[in-house]
Amino acid sequence: MEGLSLYFIGIQALGLIGYLFYSISSYSKNYNVIARNESIGCAMISAHQLMLGSVIASIINILYLILALLMRLGGFRHGPHYLPSLAIIFLALIAASFFSWTGAVSDYLAFMATTVFIISRAFKSDMVFRSLAIVSMMLWFGFNLSVGSVPGLIFNVIYIHGHADKLGLYAAMLEKVQPLKELFAKKEVILKS
Repeated sequence: MEGLSLYFIGIQALGLIGYLFYSISSYSKNYNVIARNESIGCAMISAHQLMLGSVIASIINILYLILALLMRLGGFRHGPHYLPSLAIIFLALIAASFFSWTGAVSDYLAFMATTVFIISRAFKSDMVFRSLAIVSMMLWFGFNLSVGSVPGLIFNVIYIHGHADKLGLYAAMLEKVQPLKELFAKKEVILKS
């Protein structure tokens, strides 16, 4: 039993490090830094997911790794070969799904999350990319919940936070709340008088 516990802790530790690299990419403004951190993270997450028993998630992370390497090494974010590369990655996703599909909820979530992420990469707009990346991460959150990846759950939230912060969503929410704060402050003054 102790060996099993150490194995489980090792799997979670590997995932923790991989997700850390992947998540910090969302805080960067530079696509090369994003691609580098995603590449390192994807390699580790792929091994983590394979050890958790999700072949499709492991393969998908290899596809993410290839996409990140193409961006980093090819330097062609939205160059002439970028969209065809995304199409090839999507076809590889379909092939990987065909050969590793078990019909589990986790398979559906992984496929949908990856599809949304590939679509997000097709847009030149940073706002659209980050917005769709948040949607993708919400699907990955459901996936990680279903397979028992503790680090995946934690770092999906961190990744979402990074993109939400870069999109200015928190500042926008605070602007919307400011009139309410002022209203409550006035009512508090009236109640005290």
